Amino acid sequence: MMEPAFDPGMTEAEYTRGRRRRVNGDDRGAHDEPHHDHEQDSTTDDPRSLRPLTIEQLMQRPSPTWLVRNVMLRNSLSVIFGASGSGKTFLMLDMAAAIAQGKRWCGRRVQPGGVVYVAGEGHLRLRLAAYLQHHQITPADLRRLRVVASTINILQDDTGDLETLIAEIRKAAAALGGVVLVVLDTLNAMMPGGDENASADMGRMIEAARRIMAALDCGVAYVHHSGKDESKGSRGHSSLKAAVDLELQITATGGSGGDRIAEVVKLRDGEIGQRIAFRLDPVDLGADPDPDADDGERVGSCALTMLDVVPATAKKPVRRDVALDALREAIGEYGEHAPVNGTSTIPAGVKIVTLDQWRNRWVLRTGYEDSTGNSVRKNFDDDRRALLQADRIGISKPYVWIK
Repeated sequence: MMEPAFDPGMTEAEYTRGRRRRVNGDDRGAHDEPHHDHEQDSTTDDPRSLRPLTIEQLMQRPSPTWLVRNVMLRNSLSVIFGASGSGKTFLMLDMAAAIAQGKRWCGRRVQPGGVVYVAGEGHLRLRLAAYLQHHQITPADLRRLRVVASTINILQDDTGDLETLIAEIRKAAAALGGVVLVVLDTLNAMMPGGDENASADMGRMIEAARRIMAALDCGVAYVHHSGKDESKGSRGHSSLKAAVDLELQITATGGSGGDRIAEVVKLRDGEIGQRIAFRLDPVDLGADPDPDADDGERVGSCALTMLDVVPATAKKPVRRDVALDALREAIGEYGEHAPVNGTSTIPAGVKIVTLDQWRNRWVLRTGYEDSTGNSVRKNFDDDRRALLQADRIGISKPYVWIK
């Protein structure tokens, strides 16, 4: 029987468990599928297959493609994070609308397609109204953008809303010609009663995103909060950072108003350190329709305007805490006290490890273990130089230590 459109049939978790349970309730087992003894052609293999490939077969597979050029890969897991009021939802909504329309975003080409925005914290109607007015378009121009305006729970596998959400998005995908991105805003709103700092709960949220990706053949982007110290990245357990393909940090350079910066702080097989400047312009949406409103009361929101030049006042922070944590872990496991030697450039008594030991731990902490050698080398070297310039570490090859 021909597979229904947009129904790959199994989640990633179900592949790993070796079951053939369909998200829409069809519980056929693997024994119900026809068995083939011959080896399938590598170019048509499911990318989630566990069958080992030869290098020649691997090279025949298509290269990853961009959903947003040099920013977001197709079928990837992303986190767009920032402090409250930083403009992260405005930026994510602007990107989602550009993808839905097939319009360039911040000068970058996009792969057009259907987008579903799950607004777990609400407040999206006025922001969309402001976007429409700011760009002088109509709702029909955003026909490939759909919104779920409900609070949902995708943390609990048995009592949550994940299966229902997938089924509803699949219906929308049939009308949209496919869905290329699902936005979950915010991660915290999607896990009521959960603990962002608990590895088990964060692991379930990562798995939920991957199940959506596998079931719908699309990417997933979490909108998320930064921690109390913005320089330490997104809030919660570090397993999230290791799992994602893209981390985009949003910071406001002038308090609640003024210019903002979106910086790529992680991009698997891509360039980190890219910075996108924007501002939030107020948009007047007219008189307040509340019958109890006083005369002259008006409603409004903001719309995003891209800036050609990164503001000079926006100084790039040294955000290399994961690299520093990786060095601490390497020192904790392999560290040895530097020998007392009057001619050595290494301070007496400090604990040292080799650069290779640090890099190996860095690969595990950052999630770059699946990346190419050039990507690992470039991004590790960027972190190493940044920490050295910030006087956070000392290096005397082949050794490194924390100052």
